Amino acid sequence: MKNRLLYLSVIFFLGILGTGGCAHYPVNPSLKESSPHKGYRLKNLNQGDKSDSLLLFLTFSGGGTRAASLAYGVLEELAGTEILLEGRKHSLLDEVDAISGVSGGSFTAAYYGLFGRRIFEDFTARFLKRNVQRELFEEFIPLHNWFRQQRKVQSRS
Repeated sequence: MKNRLLYLSVIFFLGILGTGGCAHYPVNPSLKESSPHKGYRLKNLNQGDKSDSLLLFLTFSGGGTRAASLAYGVLEELAGTEILLEGRKHSLLDEVDAISGVSGGSFTAAYYGLFGRRIFEDFTARFLKRNVQRELFEEFIPLHNWFRQQRKVQSRS
């Protein structure tokens, strides 16, 4: 009897696991037509006074705070590198057409995308010199909640 119950429990558990893989996701509808004048295309973006003769993309890799620091250093060097292009002198950072990043590099990319050159004023203090990982850990996984959650009766305090 005990073996049969164990056998049925294992079969039931494997059945539950097996049906979990059968989740149905909706299929995106096929694109019927495409227009080069619509949608998310580089030439449709507002490029301001950027030169048409230089196309500059930045991509920042991952690696936590070190990657964010490296990306920040790249932005600093680009800001300090002056070029003469089409009769105008300006920094290479002014010619950046697109920026992307993953993991740690995405923090720098997003901050620059949102705030532009303000990154040189407060990004170091607001992100690079803070222990963001510890702060996030303490915010979302406070140790005092681990024990409180084990109690059967929960309160709002």
